[in-house]
Amino acid sequence: MFNQELSQEIIKTLQGFRAAKTKNFKKLAEVAGLDITSDFAGANLRGVNLSRLNLSHADLSDTDLRDAKLSGTDLSGADLSGADLSGASLISANLSHANLSNAQVKGTRFGKNPGLVEQTKDNLIKRGGIWEPSITEVLLAWNELNDRDRDWMIATGESKEIPAGHVLIHEGQSINALYIVLDGILTVSVEAWKSREIARLSNGEVVGEMSFVKDHPPSATVKALEDSIVWSIDRAKLTHKLEQDPRFAARFYRLLAAAIADRIHLTTISLLYFEKEYQIEDPMATNLKIDELTTSSHYRFMATPINKDSIKTYEKVILDKTKAALLINGVIES
Repeated sequence: MFNQELSQEIIKTLQGFRAAKTKNFKKLAEVAGLDITSDFAGANLRGVNLSRLNLSHADLSDTDLRDAKLSGTDLSGADLSGADLSGASLISANLSHANLSNAQVKGTRFGKNPGLVEQTKDNLIKRGGIWEPSITEVLLAWNELNDRDRDWMIATGESKEIPAGHVLIHEGQSINALYIVLDGILTVSVEAWKSREIARLSNGEVVGEMSFVKDHPPSATVKALEDSIVWSIDRAKLTHKLEQDPRFAARFYRLLAAAIADRIHLTTISLLYFEKEYQIEDPMATNLKIDELTTSSHYRFMATPINKDSIKTYEKVILDKTKAALLINGVIES
């Protein structure tokens, strides 16, 4: 039988949780009379959102932090020895003088961590830690640009954190920046399709390029599926740079053209086939289906030969769907 005093304490705590009306872990811990810097050593905090909290010098030794969200958290001087950080996100977390000895870091995402020396970084990578690409690494993969172009984009832009569920771009509402995804996943949806998701954007992909090129409000909503980080470049500054530096403009627009072409191609496929492994009954192909359709630009098909008698019909379908894709992406108007 429950001790009556303990029972009343539990009821009081639960009532406090309800009254708090928050999912903030720190506030809930305070309601329970717990100190997050000292009372959670060895605790099970798997999947808990601890992003942007002050956990400086916290004792989290032997704590289960698998899949926990620690992005932007101050962990300076924290004791994480023996903790299980597998799959956790520590993007932008301050790890100055943090003790990570014997911590499990397989699949743990690091990046932009103040106070983390190169030797420790190398050690964490050897133990399975994953270093998310910086804006420098992303831009280096863009062969259309030269070093001077990259230096300008790095100096002009800034990192921006997008919490899970937060809308970065609202359909029909003007935006004042061009974005590059550095970490996380963003979803793209269109109101005309009942806000159905039509694409996902991940590391290295450009966001808001159609609105920038055509100088009109975006034709889709972009929202963070998980805690994400984007590189933001002010629209006015970028426009001025393009006007003043025609060589940069030529290289930059070539880059955007490639990104837009990929986006339109993928949207066309999304219009033709709605689900992965979706079986199509079509007079032009007896066994046409998607073998793999990912949310990036990589996809392939397995199909039987097309019936030659139906080529014209098939071409019309492709043209209609391509037109729809162009409309959705704002390239043409109805």
